[in-house]
Amino acid sequence: MSSDLRVGLGYSTRGDSYGAGVAAASEAVKTSGFPMLTFLFTTDSYDQEAVWEGVKKIVKNSKLVGFCAGGVIVGDSVIRQGVGVLTISGQELRVATSLRGDLEKDPFGVGCQVGEDLLASNIRKGTVFIFPDAFVTDVSEALRGLYSTMGAKFKYIGGGAGDNLRFFQTFQFTEAGIESRALAAALIDGMAVRTAVGHGWKPEGEPLIVTKARGKKVFEIDGKPAFEAYSNRLRGIPKGQFAEYGMRHPLGFPDIWANYLIRDPIAVSPDKSIDFVTEVPENAVGYVMSSDPAELIETAGRVAAKALYGIKPQFLLVFDCISRYLLMAETFKEELRAIKWAAGAEVPTLGVLTFGEIGSYGEVPLFHNKTVAVVAAGCDAKAADECWWPDVTNLESAELSILYDISSINFDDPKVALNDLIKEAFRRAVRFFGLPYYAVFIGPEGNRQLVTSWGFRTADELHRHMDEHGPRQFRFPLGKKGELGLLFIEKGSPLEERERRLYTVFARQLEKALLRRKEIEERQRIQRLLHEIQAQYKAIVEQPLVGSYILSEDGILYVNKALARMFGYQPEELIGKADPLEGVHPDDRSMVAAQLQRPLMGISDYAHCTFRGLRKDGSIVYCEAFGRRTPLGDKTAIAGVVLNISDRETLKEHLRKSQKTEVLGEMAAAVAHDYANFMTTIMSNIEVAMLKLDENAVVRKYLETAFKTCISATELSRKLLLFGRQGPQSSMKRRPFDLKRVIDEVAASMNNLLGKDIILNTNVSKDLLPVEGDWASIEQMLLNLLLNARDAMPDGGEIFITARNISLQQTKGEQCEELSARNFIHLSVRDTGVGIDPRLLDKIFEPFFSTKDSGTGLGLSIVYSIVKEHRGWIEVSSKPGKGTVFDIYLPALSDPL
Repeated sequence: MSSDLRVGLGYSTRGDSYGAGVAAASEAVKTSGFPMLTFLFTTDSYDQEAVWEGVKKIVKNSKLVGFCAGGVIVGDSVIRQGVGVLTISGQELRVATSLRGDLEKDPFGVGCQVGEDLLASNIRKGTVFIFPDAFVTDVSEALRGLYSTMGAKFKYIGGGAGDNLRFFQTFQFTEAGIESRALAAALIDGMAVRTAVGHGWKPEGEPLIVTKARGKKVFEIDGKPAFEAYSNRLRGIPKGQFAEYGMRHPLGFPDIWANYLIRDPIAVSPDKSIDFVTEVPENAVGYVMSSDPAELIETAGRVAAKALYGIKPQFLLVFDCISRYLLMAETFKEELRAIKWAAGAEVPTLGVLTFGEIGSYGEVPLFHNKTVAVVAAGCDAKAADECWWPDVTNLESAELSILYDISSINFDDPKVALNDLIKEAFRRAVRFFGLPYYAVFIGPEGNRQLVTSWGFRTADELHRHMDEHGPRQFRFPLGKKGELGLLFIEKGSPLEERERRLYTVFARQLEKALLRRKEIEERQRIQRLLHEIQAQYKAIVEQPLVGSYILSEDGILYVNKALARMFGYQPEELIGKADPLEGVHPDDRSMVAAQLQRPLMGISDYAHCTFRGLRKDGSIVYCEAFGRRTPLGDKTAIAGVVLNISDRETLKEHLRKSQKTEVLGEMAAAVAHDYANFMTTIMSNIEVAMLKLDENAVVRKYLETAFKTCISATELSRKLLLFGRQGPQSSMKRRPFDLKRVIDEVAASMNNLLGKDIILNTNVSKDLLPVEGDWASIEQMLLNLLLNARDAMPDGGEIFITARNISLQQTKGEQCEELSARNFIHLSVRDTGVGIDPRLLDKIFEPFFSTKDSGTGLGLSIVYSIVKEHRGWIEVSSKPGKGTVFDIYLPALSDPL
């Protein structure tokens, strides 16, 4: 301890903010000299920054901490407008401070940050002075964050800034600056410090149970609206007098030693809920409290005596609740005199009226209301343990209240994580028992995980404590042989038998809650498993391509949605039908019936067949069925699946046509080549013959007719060669070209050929991408489609050619050879002609198939070949009397020409 500890006290009531700060600090440093730490308390009537600047001018680089409040205490007087400064110097003093804003946004997080700031000083023991803005936040949560970071090695004391009646903006100070809505703190080591808190309030009447609360707001007491229950207990509160009644009758919540944590009600909401200064725990047992000035004064003196016990004081700091000041009025001076009398008139005493006080009855700091907290400090202290005399001694009532509170612990809410429920339970435990250290592990021995701990700064510190064994510790294996986990509790002094008994009750309730939660989680696991099994069942049974069925000799017993959809029905339309063969094509019924009879008669265990099914609308669906004989009560049934293989049959047909077209193309190319050679020889001889004949020779006209016929035959040969020029053997030269130009040129040349009764319309995108291929082939493809459309409109009509860019995600990849392509051109040729018979749609691209008496049957086959050679595909749709549409998809180049 610092043997050269010096303390200075100064105050000023000047109206000038800066001058008041200078005057108070100047008076203080006259005694202390250059300070290591400066306490600064001001009232809200000042320009706080100016006061701070005035004090800083005098104390210079001293660490500083403080806040503005409703009044400053100097000696045994309260100054409602003034500045109080207490300065401390000493060679062995070590001091650290922290100031963090945004307290209302994350009080726990701000508390943790402040703790980390103070620990960064490497000071590992001492006293922490805590000054939060009590208006804007849940101070208890900030205190939990601070304690959980710094641990149990420190003493914690302080008070909140605010005023019950005048809700002014508060400010917190350190040497680093000024913040509002903040938490200021200072850590000091190197001097002897004793602290004490107390209030003097006593419980009155039967207990109340807070049945619904959240944070600072209490919604229900004893299952009734909070104001109604509270008012009834006080035999009615006249309108407009709630503030006065609340000040005189706070609620108190006992710990196991009958120390009551006081909670101040400050306002009533329209829904009859009550707002308190700070959090009120849900399911807690509380009492309406009452007191008289004499008891309050006596308690203040006892608090000072406890703080002074075993220490030679060199200064006192007093944090006295402003509501005590307002309630006691003139007699409040007697409370301050009782404190001064205990300390001695010569001991410098500085204090502040607080809006909530921070201190400890034992080892754990809590946020109190209606309380007085006293700090006595000096350079010398006796080694004797601190002592305490509780305000009341009704331990039986307090214990019963705690037991009820413990019994209400449950983990039944599945929406809240188990870890959060355990942490909430131990928040209660801190209030019940004042636990400075605890740790909860979940899981069997050898595989335990730490869920929550309190009072330990690091995991290593926790393990060091657990490695020790002694009378200060309590260990409780949770569950049989500890399979649920372990509870560890430690105090700073040996545990009494009464404490161990109550800890055991708490641990048993925790164990019961964990078992209950385990049952809930197991039930949820089973429910999830059942849900997964059901989902898997549905995924297997109800998938779109697989229909499931069960049938017997009595008919169809079950079909799933997939099977019903396959045939165009709802399941209820099929279940119960006596004849399952109604959905089979007549030509296939005898074969299917034979397959089903084998398992039903016990000849075979399995059935398998492919057949054509009849949908509700009369269309055909190709099916493959599998079945297995299975007992069903006293009957034999077949259970199995039906696959829709229509796509597979369609692909087979496409392959058959493709192979047929390829073979015919090869044949056509060979024939056309030889045919062209023959025609060349014949035409050459005819030309020679005509040269040797006189122009008037009769035979000449017959030779000319033969020559023209050879020219027509040569055109047929060219078509055969074009049809045969597909596949890898193609010699087509690929070049990038503009499809729009091809369409424009073909449209211009075809206007005269189409006739005056047919109108040709074109609509081509301006940004149409180029294609790679053969200009002449694409031109031939368009000519064939236009001539085909003309022939389909003998009475006239319209033809529409459109072309645009599209992007496909391989949705038609089975038809597109260029699977890597993503950019395509959609070319469409639509007419308003007679249409095509649906029965002929599958044949129109076959070579030599034609519906015209004079047709060669090669026009659309050539179109199909050209499209395939350009790595595209073609689709046709038509309705009799409604016209025909040819949709062509060609891979496009990504960059324009």
